[in-house]
Amino acid sequence: MVMNEEHEITAPIGEDEPLRSMRVLVIEDNEDDIILTRNGLRRSQRCEFDVEWTQTLAEGIECLRGGGFDVVLLDLALPDCRGMESFERLSESFRHLPIVVLSGNEDEEIALQSVRLGAQDYIIKGHLDPETLGRAVIYAYERKRALVRMTALSEELSQRNSMLREELELAHEIQRALLPGGQVKPPGCEIDDGVPWTLSQRYLPTDTLAGDFFKIYPLSKGRIGILICDVMGHGVRSALIAALLSGLIEEYEFEQESPSWMLTRLNTGLQRVLGRCRRADMFATACYIVADPQGGRMAVCSAGHPAPFLMRAASGEIVRVDECRGPALGLFDDAFFPECSLPISEDDFLLLFTDGLSEVEVGEGEFFESRIADTLLRNRGSDGETILDSLVNDALRHCDDGRFADDVCLVGLRIEEVGAGMPVPVSAGAGAGS
Repeated sequence: MVMNEEHEITAPIGEDEPLRSMRVLVIEDNEDDIILTRNGLRRSQRCEFDVEWTQTLAEGIECLRGGGFDVVLLDLALPDCRGMESFERLSESFRHLPIVVLSGNEDEEIALQSVRLGAQDYIIKGHLDPETLGRAVIYAYERKRALVRMTALSEELSQRNSMLREELELAHEIQRALLPGGQVKPPGCEIDDGVPWTLSQRYLPTDTLAGDFFKIYPLSKGRIGILICDVMGHGVRSALIAALLSGLIEEYEFEQESPSWMLTRLNTGLQRVLGRCRRADMFATACYIVADPQGGRMAVCSAGHPAPFLMRAASGEIVRVDECRGPALGLFDDAFFPECSLPISEDDFLLLFTDGLSEVEVGEGEFFESRIADTLLRNRGSDGETILDSLVNDALRHCDDGRFADDVCLVGLRIEEVGAGMPVPVSAGAGAGS
């Protein structure tokens, strides 16, 4: 077993500072070649060479253990080790030292092999003019020094990437932990207590961090508020803007907010922050609905977001709620967000989604958005979980690698009971931060 004695090359000089002196060890058993090599280096005009020599590999390794050498010239035909074994033993013991192989004509193929395995250069004996020899030694030193720097930078980058991955994974776990579960209900009510709605969700980020998120707000008198949001792009930048939006949302009293007023306030807060960045590509789309099963109505408002679908249980009609749209959040100070109201009945199903689903290409100039209604009708009467699974699976069939290209968020709301006499839960908020 060869010990790995990693001796550093001499301290790096400044990039523009000329190399003035080098300490070279020649491991060579032929005295004539030793004299030629030493005299050649000493006559070189490139820098001052301090040359020492040994005649066996064992002596050379012992000498190198003392440190201080910049380059090694190694003969491949030594009394105690021959051919590639000489290079491999020396290279394994002193990985940070540049090695130039001295080779006879008959050993040129072995010399080339040593270069492939890490030698900085090789020189054919008999071609040892001073300038060629001096240049080869200096270049070997510089190449090795550059390699050491690159290796150190690579290791540092690897460590930083590892730390970044850990931080992103932590942020990802926090994002997921803040999302509501598969079904949301008011506090103090069991699922079988006659809650007037059930809710299902799917959250499929394409990266560790995502810009899509949703929040669920069980309100008084059996009402429920749902906000779905999609920040431009995905990854760290969009996740930061999503976190900003989430923070703004937590400031509001949802019991008092209409959908229109909610999006107006979100736009004002986001514009106040993003306006300083002066970036046209930093914005978010959102849709906020408040469903009131007891009153049999639903209020909807959209800020540049894909319009939700409402599937009516009685008739099977698919309604696209697209008449109440304003601009995306964060673009205009004085944006107006119109609100519309529509009736809801028992077993009606509302689908909210982000464009990661709707903009999947299903044909030339056609997107999956045009097929959502068909999937809903095919699953008419199914529970929310089945409907969302069908939508995801139908869209994924059109993805080249079986993965969405953008973050996908789906929220499905089933109206369980409409009319008077329903439970009146205590108002509470539960939401998904980013």
